[in-house]
Amino acid sequence: MWQAELKPGVTGLDLARKAVLIMLEAKTGGYRHVTTLYPIEQPNMPILQTVNSGLPQGNVKGDAFDALIVALGMIDLHCRKLKYKKKIYLLTDGESPINSSDLDAVLHQINDSNIELNILGIGFDDPEAGFFEENKSEVKRKNESFFNNITKKCQQATIFSMEETLKQLSKPHIRTVRPVAAFKGALTLNDAKISPKSSLTINVEMYYRTTKVRPTAATKYSALAEASTNINQKAFDINMSRTYTISVLDNDKNEAVEVPREDLNRAYSLGKTLIPVNEADEETFTMTTSKSMEIIGFIKNNEFKREYLMSTVAAVVPQTNNQTMAQRLSALIRALYEKESYAIVRYVRKNDDAPKLGVLMPYVCAPKECLYFYCHHFTFPSFDRVVSKSGKELTNHNYLPNSEMLEKMDHFIDGMDLMSAKDEEGNVREYLKVKECFNPIIVQTKKAICHRALHPDEPLLQPDQEMIAQTQPLPSLIQKNLYLANDMRTLFNIKK
Repeated sequence: MWQAELKPGVTGLDLARKAVLIMLEAKTGGYRHVTTLYPIEQPNMPILQTVNSGLPQGNVKGDAFDALIVALGMIDLHCRKLKYKKKIYLLTDGESPINSSDLDAVLHQINDSNIELNILGIGFDDPEAGFFEENKSEVKRKNESFFNNITKKCQQATIFSMEETLKQLSKPHIRTVRPVAAFKGALTLNDAKISPKSSLTINVEMYYRTTKVRPTAATKYSALAEASTNINQKAFDINMSRTYTISVLDNDKNEAVEVPREDLNRAYSLGKTLIPVNEADEETFTMTTSKSMEIIGFIKNNEFKREYLMSTVAAVVPQTNNQTMAQRLSALIRALYEKESYAIVRYVRKNDDAPKLGVLMPYVCAPKECLYFYCHHFTFPSFDRVVSKSGKELTNHNYLPNSEMLEKMDHFIDGMDLMSAKDEEGNVREYLKVKECFNPIIVQTKKAICHRALHPDEPLLQPDQEMIAQTQPLPSLIQKNLYLANDMRTLFNIKK
């Protein structure tokens, strides 16, 4: 066992570094019964399996403050002066005595190294949640006060109760994505070459604020390799290969002859005939475009339909570190905002890409200004106009709603308003807030993968009831609008 005393002129960093060096050099023993299982590295399966079920159990009480000192030393040896986001998570029940003689030096090192300290206390009080542990030992009471004092003196420190921690862990994890520019180029109004005095050019950058998330993609896995027991160093990767063959009649026999990929051309159907087109001719099918974002018109914001916003959203901001472009874009944003208008743009993401029509909407909320870009493709038939095969417009048809149908549907939509829904306790509140809703397919897929990795022989977990509830109508809204739904079934003559 090794124990250090803080002498004059010795900093907490020196103490932490010395503790870790001694632990690394001496394979046996440790710093106040502190054991390091793994060095600082990217988490992998062995680490997850150890944390899940393989943590060693000691027979002596450890000092949580000693563990904090060792963690500081490991961070210092690994990170040195390089830029890292440094975090320490300290999990403790607070039942072991703490030697806090080195507190000031340790606090100085935490703040000086810009380390975020998170203390997870088992059985710690949580006044905000109304949780207070009864019959708490005197040692735990002192240690809880000690850790609360640490969080007040550290620049980045938070203490969590285990109840709050488990509650947060039960929620789906939202992965933070580093923003990558989807477009860097010029936002133009009129052609600068044709009308240089009546044109506007602003160098901008566009970043997605919302985008469609897809479930984790699966790869091919060799069940044959898994079943094989006589193959050493099995690799379960699948290498895909493709061959091309043509049918050849030889002595009334249909034989397949393999041909190289470069000897093939594309062919397009014209009725039952295939029309071959070589690569040179295919260039005529490609529309030549240039990377751009051009304003081609303006509309009033009250003319823009709400359903158009069901799409990916991006923020258009001025070019980085370009004050001139920032002033130009701010002037355009303010003008659109004051005129209550939106800009219609022709957008080409890259050269030779298909052009799209989008909308730029001004957003002004000090100190932030930007243009939100929407581009959504949708196709559906009209419900307010039916034309017969002869070209005659019909005024009476099964697809055309009458005034009673429209009135019933208006009442139904108002009755299903989620802003004034009631929860299970009867309280009126907004239901299905965007920040509280998660895609059940993505969440359940991630949970299934993690569970199967750590428990390969156990059945997969069932979805949480809260997640299932998000895929079903709120019972109070169903009961409230049941009579309307029954009326509309009869009125619309709905049948299976």
